Amino acid sequence: MPQFWCTVHPIDGQCFAGVKRLGIRGYKYGKLSGQKLSVLNPSSLTHLYITNAGIIELDNKTFEAFFRLQSLNLDNNLLTHIPRHWYTVVHSPFQLHKLSISKNHISSLDPGCFETLTGLDTLDLRHNLLREVHSHWLVGMNNLRTLLLSGNRIQTILPHTFDSLKRLQHLDFSNNELVCLRKETFLTPKKLFRVVLGGNKILASKSDTVHRMPWHVVLESCGLLDIHVEQDNHQWIRLEANSMVLHIIYEPSTDLFSIDWFNTLAYKSKVPINLDSCNPLSKMYRLGHFRAYPPFVVVVKNSEASADTSPLTQCSESWEESGSISFTLKGASNLQIYGINTSSKLRATSAKVKAFSIVATTTKNRTTTDSQSAGKADDPGRNLDTSRVACFSITHDEMQTPYFFNASVPKQEKS
Repeated sequence: MPQFWCTVHPIDGQCFAGVKRLGIRGYKYGKLSGQKLSVLNPSSLTHLYITNAGIIELDNKTFEAFFRLQSLNLDNNLLTHIPRHWYTVVHSPFQLHKLSISKNHISSLDPGCFETLTGLDTLDLRHNLLREVHSHWLVGMNNLRTLLLSGNRIQTILPHTFDSLKRLQHLDFSNNELVCLRKETFLTPKKLFRVVLGGNKILASKSDTVHRMPWHVVLESCGLLDIHVEQDNHQWIRLEANSMVLHIIYEPSTDLFSIDWFNTLAYKSKVPINLDSCNPLSKMYRLGHFRAYPPFVVVVKNSEASADTSPLTQCSESWEESGSISFTLKGASNLQIYGINTSSKLRATSAKVKAFSIVATTTKNRTTTDSQSAGKADDPGRNLDTSRVACFSITHDEMQTPYFFNASVPKQEKS
């Protein structure tokens, strides 16, 4: 936090001589320039907060004189665009570590607009109007570890977008409008251990239309005490949609999925968040548990969902789909998420789907050890024969006995 907040008009920088942390709030800057900031005695400032200050534009080299600056906060302003040369500091041993430009109206950024911020650790662009993310926005940030993009309008993320962010660890895309995500999107940042995704719509199976269904996914690598050492650690996935929550633990070395689930409506305001995320959900919260090896499909329905088709048909239709939300895990498995059109009357894109499916596939070769018990809750088995794919159907309070369907025809994925 700032040592001083300045709300007076005009600003007299002599009042803050030697101050390292300064906040300016309520001053209507309009176009922010180095000339307007020259009264602040920039040579001593390490943390600068200019919030609710009516900034609508950034001039070239606005912060050139702030050679000691380590943290810059421009939240709650009126910016719509970030130009390329807005931040340039010449011949400084200090580097900006944290930049926050959240709660503006930013819809576009110039290529290379952060390329001089080679020491940046955290970039916060939450709650803006971005509809896409381009790789050329991110060049130069070789040390970035946290990228926050929640609360925008992003609909898709292209593969290789984050190739230049070699040290990226935490990526937040929650509360966006994601409807399409390629499975290889997050493969490149090797140190990435936490990804948060979310949207308000999803592609429904057996349909080319997108329907309303708020969803939220957290993907986290567990047991990674030393992020500089690559290990074969298990992953934890939390998927929430339609008042249903699945906690999934995936073991890359064995390709085994361990799945717990519960209904948030049963807990009202006291929804368990399971702070120790990489452990199984406490038995006092979960409604059920099972283990399975891929390939398998899980159909999840809340108490309001009624279906014109059977769970087995829903599993089979989900298996045949491609696109939607997909991501590759650290082992050999992939997960895909689809909405399920449970009613033949559901046609309008404004209609809300009340069920969803998870499709787990694998590229790992494995010898079948017990094809008759593959996918059962008490004995996961190991079955790669796609003529016998397990289908699990979960409602708000029970799981039906697994079904099996023939999926021997290979899935076709969209390019």
